Amino acid sequence: MTTAVNGVDNSPLSSYIAQQQQAAAAAAAQQAASNGQTGNGVNTLQGLTGNFSTFLKILTTQLTNQDPTNATDTNQFTEELVQFSQVEQQLNTNSDLQTLINLQKGSAGLASAVGYIGKYAEAPTTSTFPLQSGQAELAYTLPSAAKSVSITVTDSTGKTVATLSGPTAAGLNRVAWDGYTSDGTQEKDGVYNFQLTALDASKNPITVTDTRMVGLVTSLQSNTDGTLNANFGNGMSVSASTIDAVYSSTSPPTADLGDPTNNPANTASSDSSDSSTNNNTTPSS
Repeated sequence: MTTAVNGVDNSPLSSYIAQQQQAAAAAAAQQAASNGQTGNGVNTLQGLTGNFSTFLKILTTQLTNQDPTNATDTNQFTEELVQFSQVEQQLNTNSDLQTLINLQKGSAGLASAVGYIGKYAEAPTTSTFPLQSGQAELAYTLPSAAKSVSITVTDSTGKTVATLSGPTAAGLNRVAWDGYTSDGTQEKDGVYNFQLTALDASKNPITVTDTRMVGLVTSLQSNTDGTLNANFGNGMSVSASTIDAVYSSTSPPTADLGDPTNNPANTASSDSSDSSTNNNTTPSS
């Protein structure tokens, strides 16, 4: 039943509407103060949006349980609907404002990051890295020196295509892959998976931290939430905010091949060098 005391409306629906109006105004102020950054303002708006169902429940409950001899005043009921529609409009306005802010953030980020295109970028990765023009590179950090470091490379089907041997020193290490498999076949460019295993002198596993990939940025993509992705081709991308370092297209970080004997050219060069050395050796008398 809806009652009024001294001209003051005390209906549950009116009280609820007043609370929602205050919450919507607070969310708008908080959103403006945070300049559109995701946080409590956005969460508040999401909560208010979900409260429409609560409004409907209160409305139907009030109508169902009203006193037949003192039914809800038609003018009051209409006013309550108008008030809540104003709350809905405020929510839509705040949502549109957030969209505009995200677009502005995306445009600004795109303008500042466009210099990444055509350069090598280094970013964290846990299991994938790109092979581009027969070149790929991984970096990893060892908390202590290892006896051996092995990197197993697999393709999209899970097939092992190469096993690399990495540096074992404590600290940051780098290893390169030229795309050749153990049988001397050149793999196609694309995204490959890796699993890195480091063992100490007692063959106990060492926890490897901070694994990274290095790749040539081919394009940038602005997302609707204002974030930016750096693309490396073949479906490989990372958030631009996670990029740790950028290198020129002609001077990526130096890394030794993890499987030099897989490349037939390297094997032929090695055999030629050994043959030349043997031919130039003077027998002892």
